[in-house]
Amino acid sequence: MAQISKPQSDKTTRNNVAERAVDATHSATGKVEDMGRNGLAEMQRNATATLETQRAVAGQGAQDTKEFGQALSQLFNEQAQHNLEVFTKLTRTFSLTEAARIQGEFLRVSMDRSVQFTRRYLETAQATMFSAMAKMPTDQASTSRR
Repeated sequence: MAQISKPQSDKTTRNNVAERAVDATHSATGKVEDMGRNGLAEMQRNATATLETQRAVAGQGAQDTKEFGQALSQLFNEQAQHNLEVFTKLTRTFSLTEAARIQGEFLRVSMDRSVQFTRRYLETAQATMFSAMAKMPTDQASTSRR
């Protein structure tokens, strides 16, 4: 009888091992599924945050582009009016000294206007960059470092 019970015992042991293996496999599969769901949820949160940031930056960029366009248009209008004034003054003068003074003044005013425009452009660009950085979610910045 000892011989008959031994194969039964081996069979029971094998069944127990198989059951444990199945349980372990199910448990591991469940954990992998949870990890996959959590990863997908994190990816969705990151994608949403990125989209929101892009929208905010695009909106601010459009506003800044509008301001830049207005500043450039204003510069062109001022320059055109100044050019007309200088041309009128030059056509009314017969003195070379006066013509040189008018041209020197024209050059100085034109350069000042260019400097003001450049300063305004740089301020707008800097404001756009800071605005974009401020609207970027902090968790997105930390996620991108991983």
